[in-house]
Amino acid sequence: MTIADRAEREVVEFHEFIEDWLAGRIPDDDGTYDRARSALADDFEITSPSGETRSSAAILGDMEAAHGSAGDDFSIRVADLDSRFAFGDEAACLVTYEEHQRPTPGAAWTERYSTAVFRAADDAPNGVEWIHLHETWLPDGAPGGE
Repeated sequence: MTIADRAEREVVEFHEFIEDWLAGRIPDDDGTYDRARSALADDFEITSPSGETRSSAAILGDMEAAHGSAGDDFSIRVADLDSRFAFGDEAACLVTYEEHQRPTPGAAWTERYSTAVFRAADDAPNGVEWIHLHETWLPDGAPGGE
């Protein structure tokens, strides 16, 4: 399996984990949350649609504390997943995708375009770890359609 295949699988599986974690459908314990800890590199950074850049430690701390906060009907969907480029003989990969979130059935979906960089890491889920993520709102995809 190529690094691009592993990175695409990781995007889907990590968003499934986030959905289940925030919805409270999986246990709130260290063993379960280790999935998140092992996916993000220590030097991971995310730039949100608002332009704020946050570290791995900040994201992991906030997400761990948010277990079950979104409610059981919370949904995340990944669409238009595309591996754009592999670097250095399968050492890293750039992936783009759309992320759609809906807090409850019937509510409006928020939609963002994401660009993620992964590097090979034997101990990480799917053999890749997230090292960078940049998100931007899709047209009319921000909360409230802004």
